[in-house]
Parts: sequence; C-alpha cells; structure tokens
Amino acid sequence: MKGHATDCARSASCQVVAVALAWSASGPGNKTGRELSDPKVKAVIDQFREKIDHAEGSTGRLTQKCFLNPVDCDFFFTYESRIADIEKQIPGAIIVYNDRVIPADQVVLVTTADPAQKEAAVRFIEHIMSPPVQKLIAEKYGFRPGTVVDVSGPVQKLKLLRLGIVRNPNPVLVKAVLASVTTPVAH
Repeated sequence: MKGHATDCARSASCQVVAVALAWSASGPGNKTGRELSDPKVKAVIDQFREKIDHAEGSTGRLTQKCFLNPVDCDFFFTYESRIADIEKQIPGAIIVYNDRVIPADQVVLVTTADPAQKEAAVRFIEHIMSPPVQKLIAEKYGFRPGTVVDVSGPVQKLKLLRLGIVRNPNPVLVKAVLASVTTPVAH
C-alpha cells in the first residue's frame, strides 16, 4: 500500500493532518497536551511519520503527481478544494474525512503605515470576503466559503457534511505533534 502526504517540515497541510490524527486518536474530552504519551496516539503519529511517503513538499504537486499516475498513490492527503477534480481525474475514488477536522485558518495582516494603502487593503479584504466573491470562489475553485453563502456545484456537498471542527486546539498538543512529525526518521 502506497500512502502519500507532504513533508511536515515544509507543508502546513501535513501539519494539520498530523494534529487532526492525534486529536482523533486521543478520543473525546479535553486535551492536555500530554496525549502523545498515550501509546495509541503515539502509534498513530509514528505510523503516519514512518509509513507514509513524505517526499513531496507541496500539496499541489503531490495531488498532480497522483492525478497523473494514480497507480502509484493508493491514498494521499490533499486539499478539500480538489474533491471535484479528484472525482473527475480518478473515477471511483473514495474521499474520506477524519472524524475531526482542524481548519487551516489563515489570517490577513495589513502592515502598511501609509493611510491610503491601509484603506485600500481593508477595502480589498472586505471585497474578497463579500458574499458574491465568496460564492464565486466556492463554486469556481471549490474552496469552502469564509462567509455564509448559498452555493451550488460540487462544493454544495461540503455544506452537507457535519464535520467535527476542532476550534482552538491545545497548543501544547499541537507543538508536541509537530515536533514529532517534523523530526527526521532514522533508518
């Protein structure tokens, strides 16, 4: 079996998957950050690090590689926005969600001191977050909208999923998982 994920030292996608795996393996309840001492959680993270090919640094390139030669990729971790492409490129592919999803929330920083540039940047951000633009981004590119909008097309299926979204994961757990998955494996 050939499983693929990106290199956790270079890819936020891999890091988010690793934290979600540890979160799920640790079971219900509050997280303390000591979950990696649980043999079950440690085994999941060790297997993810050691038995999955982490050679690729880019999720986009990994997905393209698996599109071009799906025989070499029995399974792979990719962006949710690629679901429609996967269904077209790899007929019969099964899309599996973990029981917990950790969103890769990205922030926007306006750092300019120039008042005119700051005003323009804020207006641009407001434009991008507006319902019409979010609808376009969701329907055309498959990204989950950042605001509440009605969508159609493949992304509409995402709205039907009742995913357990993890908000504010324990930073001690996140740090421990990331230290574990970004440390080179001795062979």
